[in-house]
Parts: sequence; C-alpha cells; structure tokens
Amino acid sequence: MKNFKTVALAATCTALLGGAMTTANAANWLMLQGTERADQAPRAKVWGFLQPTYLQSGNTKLPTTGNPAADKFAGQDSQFNTHQPNLASNSTFQIMRARLGVRGVALPLDNKVNYFLLAEMGNNGITSPGGGGGSVKLSDASVTLNHIKGMRVRVGQMKVPMAEELYQGIMTFNYINPSNVGNQQLIERHFWTDGTTACIPGTSGANYLRFCNGDLQTQFRGSAVAVRDTGIQLFDTFKSGAWEHSYAVLLGNGGVGMDNRDNSYDTTAYWSSEKVFSGKGPWRDHMKFLAWSTKGKRTLYSSAILDAGGSLESAEKTYDRNLSGLGFIYQRNKIRFWTEYIAADGMIFTGSTAGGVPGAVSTSGSGEVAQFTMAPTGKSSGYYLDFGYKITPKIELDVRYDVYNRVTNLAAAAQRDYVTTTLGLQYKFNKKTKLLVNYEMREFNAPAFPSAAPPNKVAATIEDKISAQLFVLF
Repeated sequence: MKNFKTVALAATCTALLGGAMTTANAANWLMLQGTERADQAPRAKVWGFLQPTYLQSGNTKLPTTGNPAADKFAGQDSQFNTHQPNLASNSTFQIMRARLGVRGVALPLDNKVNYFLLAEMGNNGITSPGGGGGSVKLSDASVTLNHIKGMRVRVGQMKVPMAEELYQGIMTFNYINPSNVGNQQLIERHFWTDGTTACIPGTSGANYLRFCNGDLQTQFRGSAVAVRDTGIQLFDTFKSGAWEHSYAVLLGNGGVGMDNRDNSYDTTAYWSSEKVFSGKGPWRDHMKFLAWSTKGKRTLYSSAILDAGGSLESAEKTYDRNLSGLGFIYQRNKIRFWTEYIAADGMIFTGSTAGGVPGAVSTSGSGEVAQFTMAPTGKSSGYYLDFGYKITPKIELDVRYDVYNRVTNLAAAAQRDYVTTTLGLQYKFNKKTKLLVNYEMREFNAPAFPSAAPPNKVAATIEDKISAQLFVLF
C-alpha cells in the first residue's frame, strides 16, 4: 500500500502543477523515449541503431602474492581486464548494441495513445548476460496514455528515470563505457547467490553447486536490467518561461523479465528543472538540475546456507536495494559540463572471487570455481566530472574523471576504491553517425591495506583500456 500511496500523492501534486503551468512538448528524455506529438507522429516509425565496437586492455595475469586466499587464480586472466559480457578476452571486436524498434500513435483511433517497442540483438548483458549464445530480447515495450492534463501514464517495460549518464538517449552518449558507479551499480545484474562461499565440486552442497559449478551463464538469474523496469509510470513536463520542470513516479517489479518474486515493488521518484537556451531535440543547449531516488528489495540465496546443505527456501533472503542521485548539466555552444553523485544502499556488486574470471577453476589444486560476488548489506557511492569541448562542429574532445567507493560501511578490509580518467574524441559525420575513441586510465585499490599487501597486488593488475566505436542511428 505504501507504494500506491506514493503514486496517489504524485498525481495530486501534478494536478496542482498543471493548473499553474502549461504542458510542454519538451524534448527531454522523459518525453523523447516513448511520447509522440499528436500532430506529427506517424502510425508506425521504424528506427534503430548499431554500435560496432573495438575493446583493448592489457593482459596482466593475476599475481602470486604468498597469500592462499588471494592466490586462488594466480597466473590466470584478471577479470578486470576482460571485456563484457563474455569475459573471455582482453582484445575483441563486437557488436555492443544492435537495436531495432518501432514507435508511433494509435491512429486513426486515438492519437493520444503512443507505443514504443525496441529489440536488442547485440552482444551485451541483455542478450547474453554471462557470455552465452545470446538471443533477441525486448529492451523496451511500453504504451503511453496522454489523456490526463499534467499526468501522462506509461505502462510496460521502460527505462527507469535516474542518472542522466544512463537515462539519456543513446544518440547523445559521449563515452563508450559508463562510469564505474554506473557500470557496477546502476546496470543491475541478477544473480542466484551472493557467491561469497567457496564453490568446490564434490565438496560444496548440491543446492549451491547447481548455481555455481559452471560457466558465467550458470550464475545469472536473468538478463542485465540495463536501467529498465516493468510497471506503471506517471510523468509529465511543464513549461514556465525558459524553464521546463519534469517529474516522474515509477512503480515496477524491479527489473526486466522479473515476476516480482519478493512481492515488493520498486518505487522511483524523479525531478528535473531545465533551462533551455536554444535549439531543440536531443542536441539543444540547456542547463539542468536533477534529483532521483529508487527504493526496492531483492531476493538472493545465501551461498553459506546452500553450501551447508540448506534448502532453497531457508537460503532465500530479502535485502533492500536503494539508490539516489543528484546531477547538474550545462551544455551551451562549444562547452559541455556534467557532474552527478550517486549513492547505493544494499545489493552491492563486488566483482569476483579473488579477481578471477567467473567460471575459472583455481590453480591451487582445490578445484574451486570463481564466482561473481555481492555484498547484500553493503553501501557505496560514486561521482563523476565530465567536460567536453567542440573544437569544430564535427570534432569534440572529452575528459571524464570518475570515482567509486565500494562497500564503505562493513569491515574496512572489504572496501575497494576505483578512480578512472577517460580521454575521449568524437568525430561527428552528421547528427546520426559518429566515431568515438576513448582511452581509460584506470586505478583500483584496497585502501585499508598497504600497497604491497595481497589485495593491492591483485588490484594492481588492472590495466588501462582503449576502445573505439562507430555509432549509426537510422
């Protein structure tokens, strides 16, 4: 009931706003991703995009530190230097995204009813979360009803309004890879277990082995969420002079392809205030302030209980997953400056066993299989500073500095800090075609330990990353 009270409160507030402001046909992301103009939209518009990508990092192997816990996968590939989703190589060409969709209005019956369908066919966490064979998956499937002034209603599977870095439309992504906090915490991965107990065939409990003894795919409960949810969203944008104010409240299952297993809905609240300087659509000049919050719960099997022979029922635990963020964006003429701060409480993704590639077998002779790992009660936070400058209408130089502090509330030994500086170049052939080249200078450490301690020797294997991508929108 608490979730539904939130939605009802939002509806009341928006009715008041609607009386004081005019509804805007704003080209912000709430409106662009699934809402059509009644006087212009076709019955069906086919569209899509392709992102052929090259990824390269160093190939430093996991070290021998003299500590058995840190040396389980010594001499093998470091998970930090392999590329998603397969985690099989430090150098690869891939189709990072390939999406085809159709959108439009329900003409001639009702031009206030919009629909938005988008299917993913690329090689990523949506189609092959653990590096499996992959398949075509729906990333978006929603219907928007525009009948109530000040409160549009969207139902189905849609993007969750949150950090601008990931909520923005694909055509304006300025980097190939997201920030550390965006990649590790916002692009949610659903696993069966927390993965913190050693998985050893012939020794571990049978109920644990069914989820841990295999390749990467074995450990995933489903596709990567990719900042999407299935549910109902109330939203709209209002114009007041040069400013546009937008709100959204989303009630959802907590992911894509999920059945609300914990019987508790995720609730997301979003607000942005944006001053438009000039232009229209995704490329307009503007200044924007935004804030958002997501509260929900997730279920996860305790690896310790399963390993000890416990039943699935006794091992299944429910944890909070709460996220929040603040952001500021300034984009005018040749200059772009973005910054966002993001905090996470619960269900923190913590990488893998001793830095090994999940599914790899230990070189220690124990037979242990590397796992993805989670800190279900952990807390984390991160931020980034992003600056772009167009030296010509076609060429843009970018630099992003991002920091992620992971698991800051448990034992000091559990904390890991990431700092990445990304240098970028964009060459824009036209508004729908561009080339991106990035160089990521990556640092990773365990702050509670000296630099020569085993955890930091493992962390030191992280290498810089080079990536190049051709983006084509059609």
